[in-house]
Amino acid sequence: MGREYEKAVDYVRRMISSGSLNVGDRLPTERELSLELDISRNSTREAMRMLENMGIIVSRHGSGNYISGNMERTISDMIHTMLALKQVSRHDICDFRRSMEKTVCHAVIDRLEAGSDKPDELDMAAELAYSMDCSDSETDRRFHYLLVKASGNAFIDILMSALIDVYREWIDEALEAINGDDKLHLKKAHEDIINALHSRDKSACDRAIDMHYNINEQSLTGQLLSFK
Repeated sequence: MGREYEKAVDYVRRMISSGSLNVGDRLPTERELSLELDISRNSTREAMRMLENMGIIVSRHGSGNYISGNMERTISDMIHTMLALKQVSRHDICDFRRSMEKTVCHAVIDRLEAGSDKPDELDMAAELAYSMDCSDSETDRRFHYLLVKASGNAFIDILMSALIDVYREWIDEALEAINGDDKLHLKKAHEDIINALHSRDKSACDRAIDMHYNINEQSLTGQLLSFK
């Protein structure tokens, strides 16, 4: 008989690919899927659990299953698992996020140079940069997420949202540990990022991002990590 649940998983994926199902749409009931695909209710239920674990659907008690498209959670869970299995390290993730942050800022500049209107998120990030308390981890996360939104790239948004979620507990530790001087340097790094974006200077953006991540990583590891 094989793995019947795969028929239901593939069926839902095909419906999404064809445009028959979109985010927020309700799936057919388990009974309807079982009859349509000629599989058992248990197999259909197993398929729904798998799709929910993948972040594709969300189950609402008493209402049914809906397309959620919550890929951030799936990627975040995958990264947490890789960390637990020691397939990647914190340093690997910090290094990757540093690189992605530069990609984000370059995308914002490209968007501005293409003649697009200045994204509202950039103004909001600028307001935070000049007023934020750098020991407030939630404000720090919001600042970086606003830059991601300002890039206008949906894939970067999904990937960076997952990274920000994984990074959450680490940045809390880092911001609690940094001293007064480093807090001032961190605030300056935020301001320098905004200034570089406004002047459309990618090299200046990269330098400001390196300053930012050097401070965070030094606080996390207890030793300066130098990056050229």
